[in-house]
Amino acid sequence: MAEGVLLDTSFLITLAKADGTRPNHEAARRYFDLFAADGHLMYLSTIVASEFHLRQPLAELPEWRLSNTEDFLTETLAALRVRQGREEHAAA
Repeated sequence: MAEGVLLDTSFLITLAKADGTRPNHEAARRYFDLFAADGHLMYLSTIVASEFHLRQPLAELPEWRLSNTEDFLTETLAALRVRQGREEHAAA
């Protein structure tokens, strides 16, 4: 059975920023490639997904190798839309 790793928000941000603004991007990329090559599933919590998604769409992350990715993304994005709608309604 393949082992898995739990990714945090900082790792995702660093992985996604290939523009030189995150000095550890290459290290994050090497870890990501190593996890994928070794068959490790990569997991992230709903909290991590929502924190990341506040600034950048989850779909912009590089090659996903996450457990139940499509269902997870669909549910997470739906929850974020509901939250955003509530905040917009409260601000009106």
